[in-house]
Amino acid sequence: MRTSWILANTLGWTLGGFIGSIALFKTLFTVYFVIGLLAYGLLFGMLNGAITGVFLIKIIKEQQ
Repeated sequence: MRTSWILANTLGWTLGGFIGSIALFKTLFTVYFVIGLLAYGLLFGMLNGAITGVFLIKIIKEQQ
């Protein structure tokens, strides 16, 4: 009786921990994914802005 209770308890803890870790991993993955997207967007925006700025300066200098 006691052995099956320990076994059931262990199995429950293992399954619970497994499901919990998957849920945690999914949450962390989502957070990192969003942060990565934001960082990528920021980097791309900065590059885009720098290129646009260089072209604008060239055009303004040619106008004068």
